Amino acid sequence: MSSISNTTCLGSRSRSGSSWLRPGLFCAVCPAATLLVTSLPLQKCYSDGSSPDLPALENTGAQVELHTQTSLKLNLPDASHATSQEILGEPKGVRDGQKFLLDPFWLRERSQEAGAVDQITLQPLLNPHELPAEMSFKNVSYSENNNTIKVAFTDGHTSQYKLEKLVGELTNFRQHAVQPTSYHKPAVRTWSGDHKLAVFDYSAVANQEASKLALIEALLTSGTALIRKAPRESGTVINFARMISTLRETEWGPWFNVRTKPDASQVGGSVKRDLAYTPRAIGFHTDNPYRSPTPDFQLLHAVEHCFCKDKVPCPECSVINYLVDGFHIAELLKKESREDFDMLSQVPVRFENNGGDGTSALIHITPHLELEHPSPSGEAALKSVAFSAKSGQQLAMRSHCFATVERPVF
Repeated sequence: MSSISNTTCLGSRSRSGSSWLRPGLFCAVCPAATLLVTSLPLQKCYSDGSSPDLPALENTGAQVELHTQTSLKLNLPDASHATSQEILGEPKGVRDGQKFLLDPFWLRERSQEAGAVDQITLQPLLNPHELPAEMSFKNVSYSENNNTIKVAFTDGHTSQYKLEKLVGELTNFRQHAVQPTSYHKPAVRTWSGDHKLAVFDYSAVANQEASKLALIEALLTSGTALIRKAPRESGTVINFARMISTLRETEWGPWFNVRTKPDASQVGGSVKRDLAYTPRAIGFHTDNPYRSPTPDFQLLHAVEHCFCKDKVPCPECSVINYLVDGFHIAELLKKESREDFDMLSQVPVRFENNGGDGTSALIHITPHLELEHPSPSGEAALKSVAFSAKSGQQLAMRSHCFATVERPVF
């Protein structure tokens, strides 16, 4: 018996990262009328952000003071005084006795006073070049009552800052923001063979905000989720996709069928071809690495499938799909062989696809491991993993692979 899966993609941006996976939902993996949502890119940061790229100073015991007119010294209390938890609550990545030097322009651009930002949108009113080229601190004071510092600048502007917000941004730049008053990004959890997919009910996600929120959090943390009891109707995957995000159409349309039949047996008039349309087994890969940006998530709806009564696979059903967390693999590789990790994050790879019939020309050049720009702590975070033999993945020739031959002298 053949298997049919409706597939669609979500999102138009490449989120911070990816997993090595072969998204799919067939056979004994799950029953029909089930949706599997898998991330194409998913973030994983390797730095805890606890050591920002700012000069450390000797502890003077002061909490806030002017170091010079062009720098502000911020000292978190050491163990002999109040703890950082007592002042800041329970900040992550903050050590007692930690010290920072703050630049006046760094503080000035974070001001939320009326003269600096629109009070409704919190959008800045000035471009950077409109601030004085030479600016420094005039004076600074600290208030224990509301845990804020008040800073006067030489351009005449005065602003108050909550100490916990400043320290949060200093120690974890990517997890904090100025304009959003509430910003929380769930921490990514890598996983291996003992991982259990988070399971949700289709009707609950469709009708209950709490269930939908739980699903989104599961996707952001582990990159995968399973939705049971979906209607066994072709196109259901589109409706579900629009419940949780923005549907991204491709040249294949808003969704497409994946059938385990040879290309010559395809029905429906489509001329598109892919190895996924054949009985041939396909190794682990990430989907759509030839697109830029890569879709954020891919949804597969098992409309029709075979199943095994006992052991998987079985003669009646050999269409089995496996998931592997590429971030977990990259994490292990980084620990075991940093040289190999660096090579996979630096050598360009060309991924390509012609639609199977020559009607498309999609090319994306990126390393197997794409990194974010370095964080303030100096450590670059893993942004995405691209790995797909069926999508070409030809390596660029590295310069040191060429040999230099001197002309012989006679």
